[in-house]
Amino acid sequence: MIRQTLLALAALSMAAAAHAQTAAPPKVERVEGVVTALTDTEITLAEANGRTETIKLLPTWSVGVARPISVEDIKPGSYLGTTNHATPDGAGVSTEVHVSPPGTAGPGLDFLMDAAAQTTMTNGVVTTVVRSEGGRVLTVNYGAGARRITVPAGVPVVLTTAGDRSLVKVGAKVRLVNFTPSGGAPRQFISVGENGAPPPG
Repeated sequence: MIRQTLLALAALSMAAAAHAQTAAPPKVERVEGVVTALTDTEITLAEANGRTETIKLLPTWSVGVARPISVEDIKPGSYLGTTNHATPDGAGVSTEVHVSPPGTAGPGLDFLMDAAAQTTMTNGVVTTVVRSEGGRVLTVNYGAGARRITVPAGVPVVLTTAGDRSLVKVGAKVRLVNFTPSGGAPRQFISVGENGAPPPG
């Protein structure tokens, strides 16, 4: 009986490991441009490279109003997402930081976002903030672990708050993000800047 139980546990462990290896990683797609057309189901953006792209809108798409803030506004307890380059010691160096308002909770994530650019996306709660010569060093708890991420001086730091869909209109410069979590339903976010400004970051 004990042998059968051990065999069953081993089989379950192997199945779980196989599932972890085959599970699709989260996927992030970003498009930035000026809105040239907008319907209930589609948005068309003119990108800076001259290309025009039409993207299907999810029924649940949401709007965020982004404004630049100081890196000093990042405190322990802040929930944020940061694109970063991994360093040999497993830490990261930010290229941009998107901070949510105080009290906001979100998913913990840490995954390779762009293999070609070698960028990692880390989302989580800041547990410590330390000043250093290289910039602010944040410890970000993403649930399954924590990463030490340096935010050098000059890196864009943006606070995003919820906005109304009416802010997305023809002529506005926006950033659209399609995010598909591992094993979850896709989500769609459109960022605009304050008072009609382009979204920072």
